[in-house]
Amino acid sequence: MAGELLEVDDLKKSYPTSRGTLYAVDGVSFALDAGETLGLVGESGCGKSTLGKTICRIHEPTAGSIKLNGVDIARASRRALYDMRRVIQIIFQDPYGSLNPRRPVGAILQEAMQVQRIGTARNRGDMVAALLERVGLRPDVATRLPHEFSGGQRQRIGIARALCVSPQLVICDEPVSALDVSVRAQILNLLVDLQRERQLSYLFISHDLSVVRYIADRVMIMYLGRVVELAPQGEIWSQPRHPYTRELITAVPIPDPAYRRQRQAVVQTDAPSPIDRPAGCRFRARCPLAEERCRTSDPVLRQVSLGHWVACHLA
Repeated sequence: MAGELLEVDDLKKSYPTSRGTLYAVDGVSFALDAGETLGLVGESGCGKSTLGKTICRIHEPTAGSIKLNGVDIARASRRALYDMRRVIQIIFQDPYGSLNPRRPVGAILQEAMQVQRIGTARNRGDMVAALLERVGLRPDVATRLPHEFSGGQRQRIGIARALCVSPQLVICDEPVSALDVSVRAQILNLLVDLQRERQLSYLFISHDLSVVRYIADRVMIMYLGRVVELAPQGEIWSQPRHPYTRELITAVPIPDPAYRRQRQAVVQTDAPSPIDRPAGCRFRARCPLAEERCRTSDPVLRQVSLGHWVACHLA
């Protein structure tokens, strides 16, 4: 690793609703080193995509700080955000929904370069062609519209667009969850290769621990707006400390028809509403180990071993 690139401290994002305040991200803190991949895992509705979009200021943070190369961008001016866009980019889960359906692919990629004043009108076409070729597409597809591509090809275009400005940090918001298994492996391999070539850092968001196991250096588990466990990738699998992490691992499918699980997942109920959060530990209603103090005391994230953090009274 080459030093700390991103530092998030007590970040919060909430939304007012007719029923009360929805706390999508509720006091998240972590750091990401240059060249590192941090996997962010949790079930749907836990706030992981909101966290990623808040970090890159698609959503405005409610509170907290977001330091990028030591500069807090949580309340940055428009000018400062303009400069920040060259450092941080995002790959969306739905590439088609994030591409302008009326513009050719080449024009979409050149637009990012024009906004950031990268290259000249004369050489941007060559830069786009080289970028398309690097992500596995023929340069001549630059004249085609987004609807003419498959899902995997569109995601390659999404990756190319993120790389147009040569960022240091890329937020990958479930970039392979909508793809076929074979295409998923190709995209993951592409992301790994690009990281090595360009010294990229990734915040890789997914609900699939098996995908994160392949690509991540460390894994952060999120539940109901908060981080409940953060550890090196190998320790998450070999020594999970939080009951929720253990249930996520149990839920990973085993591709072996002869395999029979020794136990079934204990969690059978849905997560509580982020509007009406329970007192004490937020996971206690679903936890097979919950005891009395879990009802009254909200566990804080604490270090239980070197690099391994967990928010659980029983860890």
